[in-house]
Amino acid sequence: MKGPIMKLIAILAAALVIASSDHAFARLGQTEDQVDALFGKPIDPGKPDSDGITTNMYKNRTGEYLAMVQFVKGHS
Repeated sequence: MKGPIMKLIAILAAALVIASSDHAFARLGQTEDQVDALFGKPIDPGKPDSDGITTNMYKNRTGEYLAMVQFVKGHS
């Protein structure tokens, strides 16, 4: 139970950081190529989990923050 809660908290924290940044323009529904164009290639590309969700870690071009983006069926 603790693992899923911590994962949810990490995802929500990453979403909050991205949403509050005036430099982040990623949107829900973007493809992996669109996110790559925004942030560059992921610094930690993930593999699909048992639910088919891939979690990639990106660093913005200035190195100010990390963005964790999850993809389902090729869309964020």
